[in-house]
Amino acid sequence: MLNGTSMNKNRGSNYFIVAQKDLYFYSYEDACMQIYKTTIFNRLIKVVCSMLKVAYPKIFVLKETKNKLQNASNIVITDYAASVAVIKYLKKYSKANIILYYMNEVTNKNKGLMDYVKTVYTFDAGDAKTFNIYFKHTPYTKKIQLDTDSIEYDVLFLGRNKKRINEILSVKEMLESLGIKGKFLVYNCDNKEIKIDRFINYQEYIRMVSKTKCVLEINKKDQEGCSLRFLESLFLKKKLITNNKKIINDEYYNKNNVFILGVDDNKRLKEFITLPYDNSSAVNIDELNFVNWLESF
Repeated sequence: MLNGTSMNKNRGSNYFIVAQKDLYFYSYEDACMQIYKTTIFNRLIKVVCSMLKVAYPKIFVLKETKNKLQNASNIVITDYAASVAVIKYLKKYSKANIILYYMNEVTNKNKGLMDYVKTVYTFDAGDAKTFNIYFKHTPYTKKIQLDTDSIEYDVLFLGRNKKRINEILSVKEMLESLGIKGKFLVYNCDNKEIKIDRFINYQEYIRMVSKTKCVLEINKKDQEGCSLRFLESLFLKKKLITNNKKIINDEYYNKNNVFILGVDDNKRLKEFITLPYDNSSAVNIDELNFVNWLESF
């Protein structure tokens, strides 16, 4: 497997292109930028230009993004934000080194993006081996501070259905059988008890995190890479409950802070939640801090 290394010794400005600036931790970091406003019109332009294999029109690119990218050294773009049109725009109007970073698993739908970029990274060690690309751990930010609200629930889950609803409901029922109080919010599902129809922004989600003891992560079956939930756990000092059995191989894994469904004994779960977060680990997470992570390219 390839290991991520610095790809450019000229230390200039590095930028991270994301699909939406208001998602996840992106709004907290100035180096996170989006190419265009997320309107139906702009998305349609992206699709048409990608089909024609031409660059996204410069006139529709956000002014701040346009100005900053002209003099960038490295431009890292997520698979969710990337398209043929956007990559061709970046190559046409910037002399920067363009780096594709998969924050999601590589699929038949998105693997073709590799054909347009020389340097490719992934958050998933399994995909790194399969596709012979670089591995680089998912980042997070140190700029988020939790409120000191009192705890209202034991476990928090917020996410989309993504064909995981049966597993989500199974975990919910298991927690309830153990007397564990959970808050479940799921987009695009039919269960009225946990269904939500409106978008919950990241700031609102973080307020929920401040009121819980643990965050719950339900990954897709074959995913090895750690999701942002694991990073939230590390940086915000909240325990994690996960179905990712491969997490035990992660260098930042701490058995006192991570409960693995299907591996650890469910009878220990209530005790796991009750015990305080273990800060004794000597593992340094500074390299995962977004500023350092981005500059390491």
